[in-house]
Amino acid sequence: LAISFTNKAVHEMKTRILNALEHLSGLHGELSGSEAAMQQELMNRCSLTEEVLEQRSRDRLETILHNYSSFSVKTIDQFTYDIVRVFALDLGYPMGFEAHLDLESLTDELVLRAINRSEKDEVVRQALLEMARGNLARGRSWEVKYTLKKVAFDVFSDHQSFYLEEFKNMPISEFLEIRKTWLAKTRSCEDQLVAIGNEVLQCIDKEGLSVDDFSQKNKGIGSYFQKLSQGVFVFPNSFQEKAIDEGLLFSKSASQDASDFPSLVSIISEKGQQARELIEVVKTYEAMLNTFFTLALFQTFRSFIKEIHEETGQIHISEFNRELKDLIRGEPAPYIYERLGVQYKHFLVDEFQDTSFLQWRNLLPLFSESLGYGRRN
Repeated sequence: LAISFTNKAVHEMKTRILNALEHLSGLHGELSGSEAAMQQELMNRCSLTEEVLEQRSRDRLETILHNYSSFSVKTIDQFTYDIVRVFALDLGYPMGFEAHLDLESLTDELVLRAINRSEKDEVVRQALLEMARGNLARGRSWEVKYTLKKVAFDVFSDHQSFYLEEFKNMPISEFLEIRKTWLAKTRSCEDQLVAIGNEVLQCIDKEGLSVDDFSQKNKGIGSYFQKLSQGVFVFPNSFQEKAIDEGLLFSKSASQDASDFPSLVSIISEKGQQARELIEVVKTYEAMLNTFFTLALFQTFRSFIKEIHEETGQIHISEFNRELKDLIRGEPAPYIYERLGVQYKHFLVDEFQDTSFLQWRNLLPLFSESLGYGRRN
């Protein structure tokens, strides 16, 4: 079995295999270049003569062409669907269930249902209001459809949903209370950062200096604290780090020297370290707040997916990995093969790094069995 991630990649892989077999079977005359090198490599590895290799290549090519539907080069979604189809009754799927491939239209439907639900569900309405306020606070449009769309995509993500399952029983109201706490802590840290910026600027002014007197001017340490005072919270750059950690405030050509301003060096070091710690907290809370509505609305969206399944009999392809996870866990590979009606001895996974955690978990019993027999993969 060879697995890739797109239909285009599958088509390319099939074409390469057939072309290679055509050339190795001698249908195109004497080989040259990469085909000749591959022929020699196979002859050496398999201890075959050129005549035997040509005959085997012809046999394989004929077998594939006469049994093309069994030519097992597939997308990972196609292979998952093959497994789901034979386990449909175990999963509780109706016999005529249909795989839904259009994620764009499905997420649009989830967004529409969330907005409709907010008209009669006070907690969902409150969540959408908080979403709109959060958008406005970040200088974005209050319109929540784009944010809801992102939440919907996250719900279908294998990687995201694996972790989101941990929060499925937590009510939205509890999430909203947590959000209030996060926002309060973020604002507290931001207020402290503005105060730090103003305090250091006052000290700079007291010493008769300006932002432009420091090394790198608008990229220097004076500019850093000026930005903090203006509510711009970023980590210091390399020049600013040197000023905080090593007291390098001025360039070598400057008329001033850091040794002339010991109290300023001290306060920049102290307040700079405090600022870094506070910014780390702010960035952490910002990252958590960015995922907040995915966490809060996860179970609501899951319920919409179930509704669509019951109404239309359609199941999105991404649902299959989630459903299979518990069903085939611990099942021996021979049992899975028995249900599939085919046994795979060798596996090739193209673009393995794109495999999600759930996809890997579902393929693992088959890979383990193959490796257990010492087969090449």
